[in-house]
Amino acid sequence: MSAAGDRMSLLGLGRLEPPEGLRAGARISGAAAYAELLRRAEQDPPAFWAEQARELPWRTPFAEAGGPGVWFAGGRLSPVQACLAGRAEEPVLTGWDGRAATTWSRAELGARVGALATVFQAWGLPPAARVLLALPRSTELLAAELACLWLGLTCVPLDPQLGDPGRVERRGQAAGCKAGVCEPAAAELLRGLPRRLVLEPGWERAPSAPPEPLALEPMHPAVLHHESSGQAFAVPAAGLLVSALSAYRHLLDGRGAGDAHWLQVPAHHSTFAAVALGALAGGGRLVLPRARSVQTPAELGAALAACRPRVLVIQVRSLQRYAPAEAAPGAAPEEAAPRLAGPRLLVIEGEAVSPGLYREVRERLFDGQTHVVQALCRPEAGGFLAGPCPAAQAVRPASVMQAAPGFQVAVVDERGQPCPVNYGGLLALRAVAPSVALELQRLAPPLPNGVRMRIDREGLLWTMGEVRVDRPEELQVATSELEAMIASLEGVDRVAVVRFQAPGQEDRTWAFVQSTRGPGLAELVSARLRERLGPEAEPVSVQVVQELPYTRSGKLLRSVLRRIAEGDTQGLERVEAAADPDVILRLLASVAPPEPGGKPGA
Repeated sequence: MSAAGDRMSLLGLGRLEPPEGLRAGARISGAAAYAELLRRAEQDPPAFWAEQARELPWRTPFAEAGGPGVWFAGGRLSPVQACLAGRAEEPVLTGWDGRAATTWSRAELGARVGALATVFQAWGLPPAARVLLALPRSTELLAAELACLWLGLTCVPLDPQLGDPGRVERRGQAAGCKAGVCEPAAAELLRGLPRRLVLEPGWERAPSAPPEPLALEPMHPAVLHHESSGQAFAVPAAGLLVSALSAYRHLLDGRGAGDAHWLQVPAHHSTFAAVALGALAGGGRLVLPRARSVQTPAELGAALAACRPRVLVIQVRSLQRYAPAEAAPGAAPEEAAPRLAGPRLLVIEGEAVSPGLYREVRERLFDGQTHVVQALCRPEAGGFLAGPCPAAQAVRPASVMQAAPGFQVAVVDERGQPCPVNYGGLLALRAVAPSVALELQRLAPPLPNGVRMRIDREGLLWTMGEVRVDRPEELQVATSELEAMIASLEGVDRVAVVRFQAPGQEDRTWAFVQSTRGPGLAELVSARLRERLGPEAEPVSVQVVQELPYTRSGKLLRSVLRRIAEGDTQGLERVEAAADPDVILRLLASVAPPEPGGKPGA
């Protein structure tokens, strides 16, 4: 062929415009508006994320968007209330079991979540305690995740159908789970946990009087996700919710008002939480087909006709099951498989989508009115990293995409240096976003993800498959996660953890715990952190104090605490910003140095 466009089309690289029905009424009007959104997000990330966050119902509004480790400072919110806010009678969740669709209103979903929250409350677990959710993709899984968020627990979703029966149990134990939820068929997976809930039929009808949903600190750990290597990452509550809402509106073309999103990805994927929470917080409706309920193209067609989703989010491996086989040469038209009336938008989750699969799905599985795009969702970031805005611009098929708004990405080599144009490397974040895992918040960018990728001259990203990223065996635990865990202990009023680097030594942490409790609290704090996060999380010193220093505007004087930990106390008694200088004097008089060998102080 002579025409460049024909050659591009043959290679599967032609640009495909979204259908008019998808573009009409879109939040982003076109490619220019999307480019402006990306520009604003990259020029001032805190302002971009603050704009997204203000659309959530904060219990206590945040003072500033902040940055790594301190996003949305001063704010408090209940993630579950953000997801269930709105008209009680509005339909928000549809389940599909392979035969029929069942739809729940916001009030009905809230009642199921409250029933589980009542059981979880009776366990007496402190906030941030980890709960294993050994559930397949289902409405029960969503209710269990929301119930964990209701009480400030950290949910650990792991699909019981991962393969090896012991894999879920081992990961749950490695994550330090103290309780678990499962279906009757998977009860053995919870045998090592002291608190267990098996969801027998009719569980949702149990009477309940759930407590008031907790308002959480923004950096409170919400979900623990495992990446392909098995390493676990804790995603902060506010960051996950804000990123999910942004993805729903800018990448998944969510428009709210009952807009239905079909979600067909494994239960343990970070995509599940990102899409589910984004749709609920954005006013949309979620459609959850039960695991293995849609196995053939005919079953998919029946399910789509019954549930009528406008957007379908699906893992690439599941999609391959429905891709039609090539028609035999000379076959009669009636022998070809009938094409399905597909959704407006198909979002393929995966690291690499072949041009052949893209064309088969777009041109032969569906009726030609479905726009097909690709997106990545990484557990380290807690949300979507890449994917086009489908209603705004043309896309190239097969593993080609743009960075998502708010995420500044680059392609780097193993030393973290930018790769030349069209050279393969690792997808990495150039700046930390709010939903980045707590373990990575304080690391210096670039932060590589487990995807090989190259970037072309137009700034488009070409995925080349998944790869394992070598990281330190023990990642530094974020100070915010340490604070959340210490604050959950009985008798602790407030807590501040500071990290510093002593000359010639590695990073060290001190914990300042405000409490009127008697002796033994420092040892209890250290034991809890060792038990939950491992010995590397134990602070060098735990100082139990009567008061912590604040400014006249109510901000914690972390700089003062850090200098005390470093031993640089000269002039601290004259800190002008302190609301009460006597508090600093009492701190200087009471702080005990760490014992020899780095054991906690009194």
